[in-house]
Amino acid sequence: MGKWGWGETLGLLGIVIAIAAFAEPEVRCMVGLQSESCPSNNKSKKKSDNNPVSPTPISTTAVSPTPTATRTPNVGNKYAAIAYSLSTGATGYGKDYATQGAAKRAALRLCESYSGAGDCKLVVSAKNSCAVLATASNRAYGWARNTSLLLAQQNALGQCNARGSNCKLRHSICPS
Repeated sequence: MGKWGWGETLGLLGIVIAIAAFAEPEVRCMVGLQSESCPSNNKSKKKSDNNPVSPTPISTTAVSPTPTATRTPNVGNKYAAIAYSLSTGATGYGKDYATQGAAKRAALRLCESYSGAGDCKLVVSAKNSCAVLATASNRAYGWARNTSLLLAQQNALGQCNARGSNCKLRHSICPS
C-alpha cells in the first residue's frame, strides 16, 4: 500500500465536496458549502454532567477510504432503525423491514419496552445499508449509516468520542 500523492488527495476531496453539495444541510455546513443556516460552533460550551444533551448528528460520510472496509451487497429495499433513551440508556432496533416506518416503529417499541421512561427517540435509520449506534459513559452518543459496516462503526465511535468518554458500540445492524 503506497502513500497518497497530492493529486489523489485533491481528487478525493473534490469527490467528497461534490457529494456533500447534494447532502443534508449539516453535511454541507461541515465542508463549508453552506453558511447562512449553519449552526454556530458550540465546542466551547461545557456540558452539564447531570443533564446529558442529545448531540446534533454530524456527517456519516467516510473521511478516507479504508482498504479493509467491505460493502454489503445490494439486497433490495430493506430498512433498519435504532432508537435510544437518554434518561435510561435503553436502546431498541428494527432490522430488515419492508418500510422505513415499520423499522422505526419496531425500534421505538423495543426501546420503550426496556426503558419505560417514554423518552426513546429515533437516532438513525438506513435503507439497504448498515446503521450503527455508539454510546458513552455519560450517555452521549454517536451514530452513522454506511454501506460499509466498518466505516459506519468508525464514524459512530468518532462522533461519540467527540462528545463523551468510554464509547462502546451498542448496535451494528446491516441488511441480511
